[in-house]
Amino acid sequence: MTEFISETPALQVSRKGGQVIVENDFVQWIHDSAHGGELCAASVKNGSGKNLLVRPQSTAVCPWVRGGWRQYHYYETIYAHTDGEIKISRKNDTVRLDFSSGLADEKGEILQDVKVLHSVLYRASGAAEHCVELQFAQDLDIGHVRIGTLDIRNDMNQLAVRPCAESSWAVELQNPCQWVELKHGKSRSDLPAYRSRFLPLSVMLIQTGVEGIEMSMGDDLGAWDGLGTEVPGLQQGSVCEAVKINAYEVVFSPLDSPRAGNIIPKGSHKFTYRLALPYVRKNIVPLEIASTFLRPGFETRWPDYAWLKELKHKHVGMLRLHNDGDLYGNGIFWRDTDYPPYPAEEMKKMDQALQAAEKADIAVVPYFSVKEYHPDTAGFKKDAERFARQVIPHEKLMENFFGTSLFGMQMCLESDWYKTRRSTIEKALNHHAFKGLYYDWCMGLECINPAHNGGKRHWDNDKLLDLLEWSRKKAGDAGKLYLHLTNVPNFA
Repeated sequence: MTEFISETPALQVSRKGGQVIVENDFVQWIHDSAHGGELCAASVKNGSGKNLLVRPQSTAVCPWVRGGWRQYHYYETIYAHTDGEIKISRKNDTVRLDFSSGLADEKGEILQDVKVLHSVLYRASGAAEHCVELQFAQDLDIGHVRIGTLDIRNDMNQLAVRPCAESSWAVELQNPCQWVELKHGKSRSDLPAYRSRFLPLSVMLIQTGVEGIEMSMGDDLGAWDGLGTEVPGLQQGSVCEAVKINAYEVVFSPLDSPRAGNIIPKGSHKFTYRLALPYVRKNIVPLEIASTFLRPGFETRWPDYAWLKELKHKHVGMLRLHNDGDLYGNGIFWRDTDYPPYPAEEMKKMDQALQAAEKADIAVVPYFSVKEYHPDTAGFKKDAERFARQVIPHEKLMENFFGTSLFGMQMCLESDWYKTRRSTIEKALNHHAFKGLYYDWCMGLECINPAHNGGKRHWDNDKLLDLLEWSRKKAGDAGKLYLHLTNVPNFA
């Protein structure tokens, strides 16, 4: 994996006054006790090197102001100091920050009976996992709540949004990504680049070829639903211009109501999300060419050393064994989660071809779908419905077809499918001379299967990233990890 950023650059952590700085060779994050411990700077060192944030990230709880439509009084974490210093702890290759604060308005007036607890887990591989806990000492009538609002420099020129299934046409398949050109203040500021009464799954702002930042919701989507109301869609996900500060304001609001009477009950309310910055190298490194391992025609599909050696001369460094459909109509193909994938004679041919590839110094990676479980494989009848991804109530299984070939049924990683998928991958890697992994359907997807996440709405993006962390270690420093990100940008 030497052509890619395969190593996990160690995180360094330091204090400077009331600030805590977490950084490595590629990125820098800074938190400030004077602004509720919130993130006040995020920089891509080999991008522009400048702070992406125009003002510190902020969480807000906003009671009603009577006499106006959507008139709220904003109390935010950035106007309050932390309760004590930001706590730092380290474990393996992670850095964790813990801090708490109240909420105050711009004049310093404190919102009584509400406290904010915030933790951030920084991983060397790139993502920062945030948990924001709102503690209400009593029931309060609140009109608007914002979690982790970002104000990003307005020189970003592209926006990528993944809407939730409720606001998307592609319910059964992957959620589409909406790409929006940003105008840098050259268009009407009252026309948001994106706005929905349902929260998106992720938002990414990019300066093409330079840098960007991504905010994505944690797997427990249900925690963001029904805050202070039973009416669906009283939320706000938006990206719009904040003209006064020359920024794009990114809002994830679990409650955005046009009327009073939204009682947030006494107790604790937790919200999780991720922030991610891209790892950008100082210099562009040419990548080896990737191609397919199997040749045309069933009888001649397994390559020999002469053919592989010729590919090596053409700078091909990696080949994908991608054989998940019944292309030849003879039933001999690699069904997802099946092992062994082929009859004994075909397995022998596969191993001979892998030995020839190793001799030619070409890495071969097998195809694995992160989400598909083929009905012909052992365990399917017993476990499929329990593992399955659902987005329509009472629809137990969703099929993935291409033409007349059934690839499998859609599964959710927020179930024991996660363990099943890992164990089937390990079988193939432990018994054959593969040099890494190739993943398809490499995306987080929503699910409402009542057997997962305590029956609450969820998606499996966090679990996907956990799987990728495991896969990097499984591939090793000399191996390859090839990700198929169809229409789904993901810095993390």
